Amino acid sequence: MKTLISNVAISFIFIFLLNKIASAAPINAFIDNVTPPQNAINVNKSSNIDIVFVQAMNASTINSSNIKVFGLQTGILTTSISYNAGTKTATINPSNDFKVGEKISITLTSGIKTGTNAAILQLLSHLLLSH
Repeated sequence: MKTLISNVAISFIFIFLLNKIASAAPINAFIDNVTPPQNAINVNKSSNIDIVFVQAMNASTINSSNIKVFGLQTGILTTSISYNAGTKTATINPSNDFKVGEKISITLTSGIKTGTNAAILQLLSHLLLSH
């Protein structure tokens, strides 16, 4: 019985550590992580969206011309976007709350440049938001 409990405990710890390692990996070559996470549910409808980049970005290119937010129920959303160079984080603040259960798409265009002025690839991120 002790062996069974030990094996279950070891398996649980292994799975936990594996999930931690997997979640620490960047999303792609340009984005480290997003908050709320991709495909999240039960997200507060007034949430901001944070995108943490892997490298320093050209702050002048982190703007609403290069980052588009689209709600399946509301269409293109008006947003204010700021960039914190210290944390390499773009914060997207929608002018209005999302609708309950609304699927949100975020498009980062190739107009966004790294700190060395290299264009990123066009990226699309989906978030499922519900209240």
